[in-house]
Amino acid sequence: MVGICRSTLSLIVFLLFICITTESREISNQDKDDNDRNSKAEQDTFKAGHTSEPITLEKLDENYIKGDQSEKTEKQETEKSSWQDATGSNAEADVDVKQEPFKVREHSPLRNNYHEQDPPLIEPSPVETPPAAINEMKKDDEYKKINDVYEEGMSIINNSHVWSTVIRGYQLLRDASKMGHVEAEIEIGFAYLFGIYLKQQIEAAKEIFLKHAKDGNTRAQAGLGFMYATGLGTNSSQAKALVYLTFSALGDDAMGRMMLGYRYWAGIGVPQSCETSLNHYRKVAEQVASTIKLTGGPLRLRSRLLDEEENRGNSYGRVDEDLIQYYQFLADKGETSAQVTLGRLNYEGSQGFEQDHVKAFEYFTRAADGGNADAQGYLGKIFAQGSEKIKQNNETALKYFKQATEQGSAVGQAGLGLMYLYGKGVKVDYEKAFKYFQASADQGWAEGQLHLGNMYFHGHGVQRDYKTAHRFFNLAAQNGHLLALYYLAKMHASGTGVVRTCRTAVELYKNVCERGRWSLMFEQAYSQYKAGHADSALTVYLLLAELGYEVAQSNVAYILDQGQSLILPNQTYTRALLHWERAATQGYPIARIKLGDYHYYGKGTDVDYEIAASHYKVATEQDKNAQAMFNLGYMHEQGLGMKRDIHLAKRHYDMAAEASPDAVAPVSLALMKIGFLFALEFLQNQRWLHTSSISRFSLYLPEEWDLYLMTVLALMLGFVLAYRRQMR
Repeated sequence: MVGICRSTLSLIVFLLFICITTESREISNQDKDDNDRNSKAEQDTFKAGHTSEPITLEKLDENYIKGDQSEKTEKQETEKSSWQDATGSNAEADVDVKQEPFKVREHSPLRNNYHEQDPPLIEPSPVETPPAAINEMKKDDEYKKINDVYEEGMSIINNSHVWSTVIRGYQLLRDASKMGHVEAEIEIGFAYLFGIYLKQQIEAAKEIFLKHAKDGNTRAQAGLGFMYATGLGTNSSQAKALVYLTFSALGDDAMGRMMLGYRYWAGIGVPQSCETSLNHYRKVAEQVASTIKLTGGPLRLRSRLLDEEENRGNSYGRVDEDLIQYYQFLADKGETSAQVTLGRLNYEGSQGFEQDHVKAFEYFTRAADGGNADAQGYLGKIFAQGSEKIKQNNETALKYFKQATEQGSAVGQAGLGLMYLYGKGVKVDYEKAFKYFQASADQGWAEGQLHLGNMYFHGHGVQRDYKTAHRFFNLAAQNGHLLALYYLAKMHASGTGVVRTCRTAVELYKNVCERGRWSLMFEQAYSQYKAGHADSALTVYLLLAELGYEVAQSNVAYILDQGQSLILPNQTYTRALLHWERAATQGYPIARIKLGDYHYYGKGTDVDYEIAASHYKVATEQDKNAQAMFNLGYMHEQGLGMKRDIHLAKRHYDMAAEASPDAVAPVSLALMKIGFLFALEFLQNQRWLHTSSISRFSLYLPEEWDLYLMTVLALMLGFVLAYRRQMR
């Protein structure tokens, strides 16, 4: 029984083995056939597209992905063509798609599994590019061509000061504006407004601004807001000006933000709000600071017309032409100090010079070859930053910085510290950076002070110390470094290391903003004024005044006071009084005296001696101005706006003589007159002398007898001085 069971079990196992072997052979044969087919397909593919490039894993992965995508695309094309054939419509008519005629694959699994016969070939006509898409493509190409014309015109205008060349740039802008370029037309509008390179046409500028302000262009809105604020080409309307400037500021236009920030700071047409002003000025200051490199930014000259008129021959920061020729002569003779001076003037673009890094590079190179340490330091700065004409090169910059530092140059020390601070050409080394910044700052160099403050502020290599950072930023700001002003403004705005003070933060941010590209317009306005184009100069100064520049406000008031402009013929003194007041509010002492004079003589307002005296007092107490002291002495002497007091009059006359040597001569005459008045008053108080006779004597005196007396005394004083000079 056991033997039969074993035999049966062996038979079953044998039969199972035969079945498994047969099935494995069938599977193996099928795999072999598939492999043969795949191998043949790969060989065909290899023969069709064989290259000498080796096949890598990355290539195989890439081919796999492409193959997978091609199958998906082919499947989508099949479904799309079937949908179009069924509906008779192009479902994606607005898409620019190039299709190949569709064919069913020879080895389609659909056919093998479901179709006994080949399905009919579906070959729809290729999809054509819709007219709307073609038009959009044409518009893009046309706009690119128009924009290229605009960019070329702006490049010419911004990079040239030759009259004929700039006119050619504006001609390109006109061409672009005729072809529909909005920004080109707005630039033409500002050119019409200022009348510098194009004929001044204020009405045409207004039409351009109105046209594009309605479409939401922020620059046009700023220009229109300026015109309503000043009454140029339209009736003055502070409400409309506020509306347009608000929309311009919301669109993040820098000019609109500056004008609106100044209005909130000074309370012009709006309630005074320091925080709102801070918000506007901060955003503009961020834009200005982002464009300034670590050199500190150019210092643009702001000429004050009144000071030049009262002190003829004083250049007020502008380098005299004779002095320039003298420096040029010395530079040509090989004097390295003169070469460095001319290089700095061209590099910084200060004191009436245009910024020109190519000329600066030439002067610095000649001086550096002569062994001048500062010239080597400046060359290092030029190579460290690079420019359009000079390629940035850390190795060359490092070489010049090291040469300058070895000779103890503060310029080189600050530059070398910067290389170690940011790891330019060397490894980052805070310890070395701090050492070089400290050495540079000890010599009073602004960049060394700035970077040293930056290290303390961020705690790079030293313990973070906001107070020390604030001290170094303040030193660098006093030396004119723009980024130092910006960092100080941020600290005061946030209360970092100092007590938060909104007004101080606004003043610092405002100072940063006023170092932006708008400051270039001062040179344009000054040139127009000197050329006799008062209307053009006044327009530019008016825009700068609305941006908050105090110098521009005083220049506007001066031009209006002199009656030199015809574009604002009505209420000249009233407008001048307005701008004198704005300039005085920002701390210009002469503007404060002008306010007193306007109220004293009734120019643009009613005669009011008390208000005049109050302005003179402010100028006396805050600015120690000799003219204000003298005027107060005269008002005390005459009893105008205050009680008559000869003793107070004499005190103010003496204060004026002490405050300014120029006041000595007029004070001497005034004191002589006071002596005469004091003697007359003494006689009136004597009992033995009949007062009636003195009173009758005073009746015979003319109304302005004091002026006649001072004239006589002045002649006598002049005669005495001339006689003494002759005797010598």
